[in-house]
Amino acid sequence: MDEARSLLLNGELMLSGPVGPRSWGDFNAVDVRHTLGLMTDSKPVARINSPGGSVFEGLAVYNALIEDGRDFHVIIDSIAASMASFIILAGKTIEITEHASVMIHNPRDVGFGDAEELRTKANQLQITQDKMIALYASKTGRNEEEIMQWMRDETWFHGQEAVDAGFVNSVRSGATATAYAFDYRTFKNAPTALITEATERFARSPVAVVPAEPTKEETMSDTPNNDPAGKSKKTPAKDPVPSATAIVPSDPVATAQDTAAIENAAVERYRQKASGVREAAKAANIDDDEFIDGLINNQNLSLEGAKAQIIDRMAASDITPEPKNHIQIIADGVERFHQGAEQALMIRSNLVDPDGKERENEFMSMRLEGMAQHALQVANISTKGMNRMEMVGMAFNPIAAGYHSTSDFGNLLSNVANKAMLKGYREAPETYHLWTAKGSMSDFKPLQRVDIGLFPSLEKVEEGGEYKYASIGDRSVMTMLATYGRLFSITRQAIINDDLGAFTRIPRKMGDASRRTIGNLVYAILNDNPKFQNKALFHTDRKNIGTPGAPSKDTFSEAKRLMMKQQDKEKIAHALNIAPAFVLNGPDIDMEVAALLNSTADPDAQHTGVKNPVRNMAQQITDARINGNAYTFVADPRQADTIEVTYLDGQERPYLEQRHGWSVDGAQFKVRIDAGVNILDYIGMVQNAGAS
Repeated sequence: MDEARSLLLNGELMLSGPVGPRSWGDFNAVDVRHTLGLMTDSKPVARINSPGGSVFEGLAVYNALIEDGRDFHVIIDSIAASMASFIILAGKTIEITEHASVMIHNPRDVGFGDAEELRTKANQLQITQDKMIALYASKTGRNEEEIMQWMRDETWFHGQEAVDAGFVNSVRSGATATAYAFDYRTFKNAPTALITEATERFARSPVAVVPAEPTKEETMSDTPNNDPAGKSKKTPAKDPVPSATAIVPSDPVATAQDTAAIENAAVERYRQKASGVREAAKAANIDDDEFIDGLINNQNLSLEGAKAQIIDRMAASDITPEPKNHIQIIADGVERFHQGAEQALMIRSNLVDPDGKERENEFMSMRLEGMAQHALQVANISTKGMNRMEMVGMAFNPIAAGYHSTSDFGNLLSNVANKAMLKGYREAPETYHLWTAKGSMSDFKPLQRVDIGLFPSLEKVEEGGEYKYASIGDRSVMTMLATYGRLFSITRQAIINDDLGAFTRIPRKMGDASRRTIGNLVYAILNDNPKFQNKALFHTDRKNIGTPGAPSKDTFSEAKRLMMKQQDKEKIAHALNIAPAFVLNGPDIDMEVAALLNSTADPDAQHTGVKNPVRNMAQQITDARINGNAYTFVADPRQADTIEVTYLDGQERPYLEQRHGWSVDGAQFKVRIDAGVNILDYIGMVQNAGAS
């Protein structure tokens, strides 16, 4: 990490320029935290003149100012645009110079990757945007719909307009505004004066403006829009480009080049490098996002250099690249059938996203019935004289003369069904794993889990005195496993009807059901309040039940207080200081809990500006299986025992087993999962029944 820089000038915190990592930002969270440690004023001043920058770095700066605890007075010298408009909200009071501006817009990002990666990035952007809308609305007192429209349009507020909109408290009279030197043409509705100044400055400057290499971090920038009028018209959004700009020396020819063309070329170079690095890493079977992103974002490393490092990494790790899924005509008939038919079924069932060559697979157009016949033929079994039902039945039959010990055709369907089941399991929309612990047992016998208590406090040893032995207590809880499962079958009729859903959609849903079953067991504990060590899990004697009431500052504070004051069994510790890490609630009170956790201002305060003491107290987890208005606070499982999901030998994935059907004409499959949901302790949980 680079050494932190001081942003202190005349006793004030100076936030000038883009906010972002050291590679292109003028200030970042590390610099801010370092500077806060140097400031001694109980009511410090922060001046800002920034066009914005990285969302993540801006959030970190905002949090640094909030966590500092002092009442900051923020002065907007000229510009608080984009992410800078978010940072200013950390101020107790905010003042803007007469001709200065505040600008808000939707967060933007440069996206690279496949469809799934881009959907994930879009979801992350939406979450960030929702948080910003909530904070803007809380600060200004405006409704969220109006804030959303302002952000969508990229809205600029000048001087008194920012006061009227609620973003700042007052206008600083008599002060002049000088905007930070930045190419404001990258915004779509920037004021005319800023666009004109940027155009003239970069036209006469012996430098060329090119976009900096995009980083992995999200940015708040918009695409270039050289609107000479600079009006706040609602132009449609364009493809995003990196927000930061770097000014680098240029020759006269480069200076005369069109800025947009240079920017587009830089972005295209980045895309080509990113694509090339990811393809090379995939071919080398390297699945290390941090390593891959580091190669992509290293501006001093060419694509060829990145590939060389991938080869070095592969050699050092003794990694053998996995072959492509393309079917090559080098295996014998049986092996070739297995590879080609399985890949074709995976593609037809949308379990994989194939490339062009994989679609040339010879089995792509073959129906299930044809695959069954082909399986017999490659095993040297004649199908002459068989009707269709007999032929498919023979393909399932492992005892056929000259056939392998298990049915090749049945194994083919089993392999595809297993992959469909695992895909369903991985994609199941579950929440229990976010807050429960994961454990392992080697068999199904009840296990007495012993937990060692706290070590007593150390005693003072007088000079020449002896050290004394300490005794450590223990406690035990019973944990158990059980098997959960279902059967399904693939019939000869399904094969003749070419019904792919029989062994893809059904096992996929069963994979989903496997994980959902565990979730049902976990949340049943919160709803049913079962007995734990001969007493209800949540009980007044255990001091883990809050005063019933709707989510509020008081009920949240009470839950935190109850959890922190819990003691160990031997009462060695005065208090265990366990903090709530999660709050679990159902959909009926989802918005109430979210508003309470995310609100900056104290909801019960008579005056604005009073901080919300329970803001971000815990991570909210909403699950529809939690009954009514109840909500439960849970500690981090690494800090305190709560509920553990225990698996046989630590294997949390379900199993798929197959046998030739006797009760059905085809094959039977069994999906099972060996798991248990066990209560380990009550001290890390506090429940509130909610409003009646």
